[in-house]
Amino acid sequence: MTFKRKLFTTLTLILTSFSMSKDPKVVDIIYPKPSPCHILEKYSVKGSSLRVFLKHDGNKLCAQVIVKEKLKLPRDTANQVKRVEVFVGGRLWQSFDL
Repeated sequence: MTFKRKLFTTLTLILTSFSMSKDPKVVDIIYPKPSPCHILEKYSVKGSSLRVFLKHDGNKLCAQVIVKEKLKLPRDTANQVKRVEVFVGGRLWQSFDL
């Protein structure tokens, strides 16, 4: 297996995990960001897809390292989500099934 494939597989397993929050009505969904300089602009749930929109915080210099971020969603909304799509600057960057 190539390094890229191993990395993709590992990231997919990590990033698609749900973790329980202290509040039983809220679920954390973990999604990737292309760098620590990207911040959440907005998110929406369309059908069974969670769409996460990121923008670059232009005031910082950051390493180009993929990091993970948590998004808290109400449990009833999170239960509908089957796919996560991450957009950077309005363009699809990554998507994966849960």
